[in-house]
Amino acid sequence: MKTPPGRPAEGPRKSSANQTQDTFAATSPVNSIGATSPAPPAVDKVPATASNSVGERFQALYNYAPQNEDELELVENDIIWVVEQCTDGWFVGTSERTQHFGTFPGNYVTPA
Repeated sequence: MKTPPGRPAEGPRKSSANQTQDTFAATSPVNSIGATSPAPPAVDKVPATASNSVGERFQALYNYAPQNEDELELVENDIIWVVEQCTDGWFVGTSERTQHFGTFPGNYVTPA
């Protein structure tokens, strides 16, 4: 097995994308007869999986054991669908093998 590079810097992960969280205002739309209907339930973002991914395909170069709850386990040669590459060196994606979604060190993978 190859020796993995060091982990990206510790600390809060900074996304390259806008950090504002999408929110939905609770509204009461008026139907055709003038009555109001309850607001629809809030919809959480659905993480990408191999079957619905619009991300890039990467292959794991090294094994990686998660250090935190939100991190993704990597096994050498795993295929990962990356949906975000953060400015601090961490990537976000879904493992094709496990279907788990999480963050992992970007220097542990290569485009496939």
